[in-house]
Amino acid sequence: MYKTTLIIMSGLSGTGKSAIAEALSKKLKFKIIKSDIVRKKMARLTKTQRSKEGFEKGIYSKEFSIKTYDKLFDLAGKNLRSKKNTILDATFSTFESRLNAKTIAEKTNSSFFIIYCDCDEQEVKKRLTMREIENKDISDAGWEVYQKQKSNFNHLNKEEKKTTIFIDTKKDTDFNINFILNHLKL
Repeated sequence: MYKTTLIIMSGLSGTGKSAIAEALSKKLKFKIIKSDIVRKKMARLTKTQRSKEGFEKGIYSKEFSIKTYDKLFDLAGKNLRSKKNTILDATFSTFESRLNAKTIAEKTNSSFFIIYCDCDEQEVKKRLTMREIENKDISDAGWEVYQKQKSNFNHLNKEEKKTTIFIDTKKDTDFNINFILNHLKL
């Protein structure tokens, strides 16, 4: 019997991971840890300060990203050991990052789920364009980042798919939350 749950959001930028994570967090009363906030805090930037360094550079370099994920895992482990159900909001674009999250769940005797967010490219492009125009979002990712992430994303393997809930975020958020709740084994 699991005492706590770790959920990781996964998918490309602009696919609605943060919106779903927020709605799910409110519905389930789970703690949410956002990689964008952790990354910017580590870089001593405010939430809305922009990093214009580009894909895999500066605070988005592989080295800085590894440090960011390590911090996410540390915070998640502390939450789970304190019996706080947790959602990690990040792309989780590599097999290694997803495996590390699963390992933390196992070490804390927590159940583990991946929620994979997907959306058609036309909608993603529209969302990312609005993000740049409004300049209110925490994320710095734009269309160019999305395109590069797409070519570098490690697709989920057969084993990972056993604990994954796939959603289309072009559908209504309430629909997706209900779909997730019907598939979570809590």
